[in-house]
Amino acid sequence: MPTAAVPTAVVPTGAASRAAVAPVGPVAACWTAGEHTWPLINAAFDHLRLETRAAERVSEVPRLLLTALVLRLDPPGDAGAGAGDETFRRFRAAVEVDFRHHHDVGHYARALGWSARTLSRACLAATGRTAKDLLAERLLLEAKRLLAHDGLSPVRCGQRLGFPDASNFSAFFLRGAGMRPGAWQAEFSSRSGRR
Repeated sequence: MPTAAVPTAVVPTGAASRAAVAPVGPVAACWTAGEHTWPLINAAFDHLRLETRAAERVSEVPRLLLTALVLRLDPPGDAGAGAGDETFRRFRAAVEVDFRHHHDVGHYARALGWSARTLSRACLAATGRTAKDLLAERLLLEAKRLLAHDGLSPVRCGQRLGFPDASNFSAFFLRGAGMRPGAWQAEFSSRSGRR
């Protein structure tokens, strides 16, 4: 009796599911979820964690559960998005393009044709954080990636991210991560076994 291959992921059939897994430009990695969906997301995540621990061999169940978890997310720019969601989405896309060179919200406001207050209101509505906070979080995330995975020195990392001098970058990193970039890099290396 012939057997059919089991897919590694559920193929989305509805428009909402296709939108959830389709790339949404550079902001696809920053999805939000409505408050009413968090219990479902947490349950899906817990189920995924249990199945992953229980799997003695490669199993399709964790892959299918991961797909279900992703489909519970609400990507920005969906059919019900309002003007504030669109403002936030466009801001995040612009940040992905320019964050290495422009660290001020005013740049993005001018580029998008809105005021800095409008951007911050849209960000607050979408995430509970200001545009400035989101920009700083994105810079810090990239700094950590460059320090941890590319192995750049703190000085080179600051240069790559457009900081005028190493002390400005070090002060920025200290505010965001609670330690200087060199100390963070050393701690990361010791935890991950890298040298």
